[in-house]
Amino acid sequence: MAAPVRCEDCGVEFARPNGKGPIPQRCPACLVAFNKAWLAERMRRVIADPGHPSHAGYHDRRRQRKLRVYGLTDAGYDQLLAAQGGVCAICRKAETARNRQGRIRPLAVDHDHDTGDVRGLLCANCNVGIGYFDDEPERLQAGATYLRNVARRRLRIVGGEG
Repeated sequence: MAAPVRCEDCGVEFARPNGKGPIPQRCPACLVAFNKAWLAERMRRVIADPGHPSHAGYHDRRRQRKLRVYGLTDAGYDQLLAAQGGVCAICRKAETARNRQGRIRPLAVDHDHDTGDVRGLLCANCNVGIGYFDDEPERLQAGATYLRNVARRRLRIVGGEG
């Protein structure tokens, strides 16, 4: 049997759950009190920080940024989203990336970096992908050609033909 552990807050001795795992520093009652205090402090900080994604004004600022940077209202974003069938303009899949709260992120507004014109809505993977290719269609096409050729070579090697 595992030796009892002394709570660092109240000094009470208690047994480790199942006698396994990391040695807890607090008894169950003190752990509950500690977690409640930690959560209350975190919520106080979130409310005090208007830039925090959990803050009520965060989504208003996000909306304002879309309008200021892209000239895109909520209605315009929704219209573009509906025109794309609610999926990414490139891969035609729904967004799967999640934000810090675990919610699915909205599709990113893709825009021409030279003119600022909105091109469409992209999932996080496609948005980052075309960014790595510096929005150059020739480089993207070369990458696609490369992948097709590698796949063909692999088939010839595996199949022993050609």
